[in-house]
Amino acid sequence: MIKKTFLLLILIFLALWQISFFSEFYTVKNYCNFVLVGTVLIATIINYKNGLIFALLAGLILDSYSAYNFGVITVSLLLPVIIINYLFRKLLARKSIYSLALLMVISTLVYHFTLGLLTNLLYWFNWDPLTIIIDKAYLLSVFIQVIVHVILISVVYWLVKSSRRLIRSKFIISEQI
Repeated sequence: MIKKTFLLLILIFLALWQISFFSEFYTVKNYCNFVLVGTVLIATIINYKNGLIFALLAGLILDSYSAYNFGVITVSLLLPVIIINYLFRKLLARKSIYSLALLMVISTLVYHFTLGLLTNLLYWFNWDPLTIIIDKAYLLSVFIQVIVHVILISVVYWLVKSSRRLIRSKFIISEQI
């Protein structure tokens, strides 16, 4: 119960932080999606079910403040979680920094592909006036976002792993004394 409440608070904090604080900074807004990074971390490190719940709730929060049609960001966050869960179960056996970086690259690319596909489909059917134009600037921003996400997830993974090791070593030392 405490763990789920803590995850919910992290979700609300990340979503509101991304919406309110980082929307003012152009480079951070375009090159870092903290909710996507948090979703991938929760889906891979904690478990898949919490990752799906996190993606759904974060998508609904981000959709309520988005200029896109309602549900576009939610679907764009849910699809990477489903795909990385499949890849993690079938292909990647260990939770290493390399597998996590690969999953982050795949999830960022799937997120942008889904977002572009959904917005362009809605634009073609005249249901949404917004469209994503795929040009050199957009592809460069996706490439930079992939690099930033890999760096961010590597740092967070290292922090989580070192804190677990530190906590585990403290308990081992206290049991020996």
